[in-house]
Amino acid sequence: MSLPVLNIPSQDVSQRPKPYLRPKILQQWVDELPTADTNASAHMLLEKLHVINASRYPVQERMALMVVLYPIVQQVVLALGQKYHTAEIPLGRKERFFSDTCRKLLFDMAAGYKIIVSELVIKKKHKLVENVLLHEATYFAMVFLSWNLVESYSVYDPVDEGVWHDLHQLYRYAEVNTFNEIPLDDPLPSMALPIAVTIDYAYKRTLLLAIAEPYHLMQGEAWEIFRLVSFWTKDCDLLPNVQLAVEGEYAVDMSADLAPRFITHDLYTQEISGRVIDIDKIKAKLELLIQNILRGNFEDDLLQDAGVLERKQRDALLRLSDTWQGNTERSEPRKPSADDVRITTGLNSCHHFISMRAKFTPEMDELKIHTNKKAPALTEEEGKSFFATRYQEALKKDKRHIHTNYSQEDWQQSNLSQMGIALRCFDGHHDISVKVGEIVSYRFDGKLKGRWQTGVVRWIKSDSRKVLDIGIMDIAKSAVPVAVKAMSGIGKGTDYFRSLLIPFQVSLKQTRSIILPANIYDINTVLVVNLGKRMFHIRLTRLLLFTTAINQYEFDILEAPKQHAQVH
Repeated sequence: MSLPVLNIPSQDVSQRPKPYLRPKILQQWVDELPTADTNASAHMLLEKLHVINASRYPVQERMALMVVLYPIVQQVVLALGQKYHTAEIPLGRKERFFSDTCRKLLFDMAAGYKIIVSELVIKKKHKLVENVLLHEATYFAMVFLSWNLVESYSVYDPVDEGVWHDLHQLYRYAEVNTFNEIPLDDPLPSMALPIAVTIDYAYKRTLLLAIAEPYHLMQGEAWEIFRLVSFWTKDCDLLPNVQLAVEGEYAVDMSADLAPRFITHDLYTQEISGRVIDIDKIKAKLELLIQNILRGNFEDDLLQDAGVLERKQRDALLRLSDTWQGNTERSEPRKPSADDVRITTGLNSCHHFISMRAKFTPEMDELKIHTNKKAPALTEEEGKSFFATRYQEALKKDKRHIHTNYSQEDWQQSNLSQMGIALRCFDGHHDISVKVGEIVSYRFDGKLKGRWQTGVVRWIKSDSRKVLDIGIMDIAKSAVPVAVKAMSGIGKGTDYFRSLLIPFQVSLKQTRSIILPANIYDINTVLVVNLGKRMFHIRLTRLLLFTTAINQYEFDILEAPKQHAQVH
């Protein structure tokens, strides 16, 4: 195999760097960094890395300098990440600055290790210490490139140019020279590692994250999935070289600056130089894990006392399983379009506009429904006092829902299909919150104006120009705004929440279901559904859609319990 071709900074080969850095002097400089000011520390580190990477050092001395910088760069990057990981997308000016700085630090750290690799691979024979240095420099270069990649995915940005190319080049060289599976020591792993640290491990966990469709993940899930797949790298097999892509499989083209891809029919005839990624054993493990979780939920009823965190983890695993069970391939063609589309996001906001901005007063509505139902064992005077108290309580509770700042905006449609639409917003000019998994209601300015359709944000792609692209998967062509309150099961004791009832409509291929706020209710919860003028009870039976923002359930309609058929 030819030597790896890596992206490294140009160096001044004419003279030694001035001043000539020694590890001890560099450590003293690091100790004096103003670590309380993360931004200042980051830029001082960038300047120092630039000088080191642009200068010539013997490989052993360069490695010693990188060892000094590793812990402080890790500390600063982790601190920077906290400033933007939960920020709204696209990132604001300040958050974008932190994200770019973070990725630049990681990129430059990887460059330092890549310089060591580049200088060692051209030598025909290596001493023992040089073999160790080559092994370690390859691994740590991949660690920092992967970290840079995860940070890009975390904010739905494109991966920086050259990152995938260098990851492939480093792995191929290590594989050909048979040191990709030799364990080594990582003194500062970014997470607790379930297996021995190897180049094989570092590469495969990055591949597994990429085929988990990171632009489809909920905000904050990129790192969670990265940690999760780290436990499964031993069950990820890279099959021998193939020249033709295999339809229905994941493959990685190791000669390109590209992430691994799911091979669909239109890519089937393309030649690739790389591997087919076999994750059959991982999928089997994942399915077994999910079955055990669901068996605990539905047979042993263990989830009755489970917290929100456990249900979020369950839902994340279910979404990952959906991605790996062949749902990646687009089944419907998309048609280009540049129409304006009015959208709003968030369950409360969608409810507000679908209801034509009607006031949300479920407690008062419930009281009115029961006004003519005299409470048992009460005299006339006691009844008046009873309803007066209920009136004050209802009025107080309904005031919590008063909110008039819901927003709707015009975005430009990019394309549409039977499954949904893609929208674009330029220059970051939007006030509404957009996240993967968020519910969206939209309507067209043309013939369908006035009819709000409902979907969920399926993917997001952003970039430094503040151009935001989103894909919306349709849920329903029509929905009924309702209020719900749990009468038994998980969620019991909470007040009314806004929800959307999806009616059964044969013409629209729409099954009956209900959209609820996420992580409040679960299967077997009994809800009272308040339509304003009448009420009925349902039992949640099947989870259809689960995101960090909403859950969609099928349900059975129940007879109203006698104790709920009257005011009490």
